Amino acid sequence: MTTRQNITLVAVLVTLARVLCAANDPQVQWLFERSDCQANILRHATDETSETLSGKAEHIQIRGGAGTFCYFSKPTEKSHVIEDYDARLRIRANEAGITAYARVVFPNVVDEESKRPVSVLLLCDTYDQAGVWQELRINKLPDRLQEHIRFVRFQHGRHVDVSGSYIDGHVLNVFSGPGTTDVWIGESHVTGCIPLENVRSGVSTRPRNEISSDAIKKRPRATIDAGRLRLGETLFVPFVLDYNGEPLELVAQLGFNTLSLKHLPNREFLRDLELHDLWVVCPPPFEHEMRSTHEMDRVIFWDLGTVDRSPTLKFSHAIERMRRIDPRDRLLVARGENDGDANPNGVASLRRVARFADIVVTDFRESDQTLVESFEALQSRIDATGPSARFWTIVDTNQALFAESGVELLLATVAAGANGIWFRSDRPLHNKDPETTLRRATIAAGTLKLQSIRPWIVGVDRRQIISRTQYPDVSRIVQLETNDAALLLTVCDGVSSDGSVAVTTPALSESSDAFQLLPTGLRPLNAKRVSGGLAITLHKSEPTTPIVVTENRLATNQLARFTSATRNRSLAAERELAEASVRLARVQLRQETTGASFHAAEQHYDRGQRLLKTGDATNAYQAFLNARRELHRR
Repeated sequence: MTTRQNITLVAVLVTLARVLCAANDPQVQWLFERSDCQANILRHATDETSETLSGKAEHIQIRGGAGTFCYFSKPTEKSHVIEDYDARLRIRANEAGITAYARVVFPNVVDEESKRPVSVLLLCDTYDQAGVWQELRINKLPDRLQEHIRFVRFQHGRHVDVSGSYIDGHVLNVFSGPGTTDVWIGESHVTGCIPLENVRSGVSTRPRNEISSDAIKKRPRATIDAGRLRLGETLFVPFVLDYNGEPLELVAQLGFNTLSLKHLPNREFLRDLELHDLWVVCPPPFEHEMRSTHEMDRVIFWDLGTVDRSPTLKFSHAIERMRRIDPRDRLLVARGENDGDANPNGVASLRRVARFADIVVTDFRESDQTLVESFEALQSRIDATGPSARFWTIVDTNQALFAESGVELLLATVAAGANGIWFRSDRPLHNKDPETTLRRATIAAGTLKLQSIRPWIVGVDRRQIISRTQYPDVSRIVQLETNDAALLLTVCDGVSSDGSVAVTTPALSESSDAFQLLPTGLRPLNAKRVSGGLAITLHKSEPTTPIVVTENRLATNQLARFTSATRNRSLAAERELAEASVRLARVQLRQETTGASFHAAEQHYDRGQRLLKTGDATNAYQAFLNARRELHRR
């Protein structure tokens, strides 16, 4: 046995001894589960304290390295996942970033490897006041669970039965970053729970605190709160697809969460939508049919289409009446007439639409085949309409620009101010031809990229262009700011193979750092504090990779967890996109694709395949990226 193996074995035995010691302590309630940060449990015991009602607090002290989690769990009585469920626990820690979860079990979904029921962790609350006692809440579970059901079905099959889910424990992630973390856990209590055995034995299912159990039947609806779109209590970014009869399993796998239909769905289709956790935007029914839509909870938006005239008093009254008689108070979506790139009548129409519609829809149109010009036209329309409007942008997946730069185009719509993306499609996405295969691969890679920057799509506090450069050709660098982090997105035409450029961004604080947001994780960037902000050195070969600027460890930890969870899917999507691009170029023998660039693209793709087999994910991703960029080098 090598020296390194001996050291590792000793560390494991020490940690195991401490875990066993804690487990034998009758006063210890939280037990170590697992970690990915090489956690060494230095102390786990009950301390006497005057700061809790019981006079005691459970003290956990760990020393961690690189990683994202160290889970301790507390088993609870098995309870149904309902809106009334509300658990509260008090903790104190020397660092912010401790997170609280509910563990939910799907008894009818069995993992093929472990042969045990599948479970998920629902993130509920975060400790953000280092050094003081803070109450963390585990609540709003039905809304939080909806986000996970799609991934369970994606991993285990569309027909798995996710009914009967229940809570069996609370989990704390006590890892807040490399170094030593101390956490003290005080008292906790639960209200509004329905024990699982009560339902099975036929006794009353009324929550123990006498809150009505009607909340079990409550379904989330779309609302706009403080300028942000929410579905129930969850922030929601719509990825809308024009539906052309595709299998719903494929629709969900491609990252869509909303379908655009031309008419109301029937009951059978509504059940399928429920199965795949998909929502609907469609035209409203006639007035006498509106009352019958109260059970159509999957329909959350009414599409009013194009408003081709100034709203008259009669029209305004019709809108008011629609809102009044709609049993679910759905949001209204509408487009303006003459929605042209530089059409003043189009801007005026968008302003009129914004007065009565909750969401304004506008096109991302090609303009002389350049991404930058299309971006600037969209941005000018959004800015001219007014800061209070919520925008969805239509991206035509049939256009040549989408085939060449689809992922970059989607990022450009976000940079321009879009809060949702509507994917226009006039051909089914399950067709097998090379063009559709490329469209499908582009969408899959693009929606994953958009999900990684979801906090900045939902809504930002400030958006500004910080640079107009010749980097690498013509580019705009846009900074999107929230209260604790900024996102830099670059919109450019063409890619240079070498060289770098320094960009100065207004930092949120003097201690801000910069990271590239890669599918394989966060990569620190060479950044220097200068007068006016942070000077960041960017490489010209990867100009459109999103960059995060923040000092908030919570923000970076959350992004790191997301990239860790989606790493394999992101790599697979980028590989499939590169493969589809190379195959289509080979089939079409496009004139703009020279022999040299085509062979270079093939070499990049082959290199990516080799790197992927060796486990070098970061360089494999870059090789796949270079393969498709080589085909469209200007």
